[in-house]
Amino acid sequence: PSFDMTYTCINPPDDFSDKEYKEDLQVFKNICFRFDYKSEFAKINRRTVVEDSYFGLFRMDAGYRFVFQELPSPYCLITGKNADWGFTYDFNMTWFLKQGISIDQYPKAMKSLWRRVYGEKSLKDVQRYNPSNLLDRRNGVFSTWTQTSPLPEKGGFTCFKFNSDIYAKIPFLTALFNDAISKDVIRELQNNAYIIASQKILVGLIPYLKDVKGGSVKDQIALDPNTLKLYLGLLKEGLNSAVKVSGVPFSDVKDIAYTLPQNNMYNQYSNTMSGSSGVTSRLVYSTDKMSATEVEYSSNIDEMLSLQVYPQYATWFSTLVNSFTKKYKFQIRFSGSNFRKSRE
Repeated sequence: PSFDMTYTCINPPDDFSDKEYKEDLQVFKNICFRFDYKSEFAKINRRTVVEDSYFGLFRMDAGYRFVFQELPSPYCLITGKNADWGFTYDFNMTWFLKQGISIDQYPKAMKSLWRRVYGEKSLKDVQRYNPSNLLDRRNGVFSTWTQTSPLPEKGGFTCFKFNSDIYAKIPFLTALFNDAISKDVIRELQNNAYIIASQKILVGLIPYLKDVKGGSVKDQIALDPNTLKLYLGLLKEGLNSAVKVSGVPFSDVKDIAYTLPQNNMYNQYSNTMSGSSGVTSRLVYSTDKMSATEVEYSSNIDEMLSLQVYPQYATWFSTLVNSFTKKYKFQIRFSGSNFRKSRE
């Protein structure tokens, strides 16, 4: 996604030269100047494709730029969803008990959460925990978990999901995991097939002695085994190591060679696995010709999957801007793709 932004005023003034409108519009522009939304949202979107969920802090106190600071996903639990700010979640404060983690690397709101969890608590404090608490009252504690709020003045605890229809964290590529663990096995089998196909066995036919008189004679072959060993050694020295030489006292023995199967098992495996991911696998693992129409249709499917996250980001950004404007409110929309070529 390219996150190309357009906006409209929800309650436009009769005269766009209105002073209050200009002031609110300038607030909107200042936020856009200080917040590199294209870069930040693209970074978050890449993460949600892999992990489904992104948890972070929207920091407006880290200097001139507004940025997101990521929080560890295993220490975050989605507990609700707000129509404007998106998903709300609880945070496990044991994260700060790990080696190498300093709470000073986080905004001041984190220290308030720390005191809320590890400070003195009364029964009333514990009873305040309710997943349905209002955004400005999300201060309940459950064991080492504490509620967070997406409001900027409460820390800006934000969550984005690739699949915003469900609360559960199910990565988009989960279906590939069972197949992906077999990749090393398939690669080794294909390498073994290459090695086998590169070798050939030459079998020398050694006749038996003819007109043997008397009783049973030991080693009834026309060539002495020691002499045979000498000739085979000389022959082997003149051939590549991939060619095997063998001498047997049998008749009508053919040479032994191996050929590769018509279908490459590793290519088939890669195509099947990438196809299961829902992306255009033939653009990556293509062994045949693909028409321009097929490429366009496949790319459109990939584009649809990536652009379906736009409403989630647009709603959050609109809510953020409108929380700072006084009278006039704006609605933001995102559109566009980095790769699509429009024929319109």
